[in-house]
This record gives sequence, structure tokens and C-alpha cells, in this order.
Amino acid sequence: MRRLLLLACLTVALLGCKKEAKETEPKAKAMNPFDRSEKTGNGVISDVARAPKRTVAQNDMHNLHLLIETISGASGNMPDANTILTSLKQDPDARKIAQYIEEGWIILTGIKQREGVWAYEKEALTTRGFVVTNSGVEMLSKEELQAKLR
Repeated sequence: MRRLLLLACLTVALLGCKKEAKETEPKAKAMNPFDRSEKTGNGVISDVARAPKRTVAQNDMHNLHLLIETISGASGNMPDANTILTSLKQDPDARKIAQYIEEGWIILTGIKQREGVWAYEKEALTTRGFVVTNSGVEMLSKEELQAKLR
């Protein structure tokens, strides 16, 4: 009798109860890695809450500037967008930046001369954002960026 009871318990435990599969939730849209509009608990946008993302975004843009500077210095010409993207994908530390470019969070301008805007984050077109130029990384408003792109 004990064996039969033990066998029944093991069978129930192994089979378990089958729950109906829930409908798959819709895929969340891609989060902007450069979004610095975090709100604190009371709904107020805080500079303190945005500081870490701002620092990471600035560092990523600085690394992009260094890469473009290195490629253009070695070849004597400004690299095109495909060359930049290929170089970023080859560097394990820069693959994240390549992903941001492919997802459209960072825009490469493909400029052929050194003076001007090399790249900018998508947010810079609507509010403010980091922009990569021959001078380095700058935080520009949308008006300033549009003026530099002309």
C-alpha cells in the first residue's frame, strides 16, 4: 500500500498540473540608451538621476570620436560610415556603440572633411544631445546642431 501511495505521489509531482499558456506579451519597444529623461518618484526630472546615463553617453561618444580620429589620422582621409561601423564591430569594447548606430540612436553623418559634425545622438535633433566634431564631444541644442549641419 505504501508503494502504491508513493508511486501516485511521484506521478503527480512529476506530471504537475498543466497551466494554460498565457498569451505572449507584445515585445517592448527598444529603449533609448541615451535617454536621460528619468523621473524620480515624485515626477520631477532630476539632474542627479540623469548624471550616470549622461556620463556613459558622453564616454561612448568620446570613444567614437577617438576611433574616427585614429582612422582618419592613419589614412589621411575621413572614414565613411561603413568603415567606422566595421571598426566598431571588430573592437569588443566598442560593439555596444556599433549596436547603437545600427538601431539609429547614434547617427553618422559621413562627412568627408574634418571640420564639421561627424556623428550625433538622435536626441540632439529634438532637444539636446551629444555631438561628435573635430573638436571632440559637445552638448548642443537642436538649433545649434541644425546650424552646424548646414
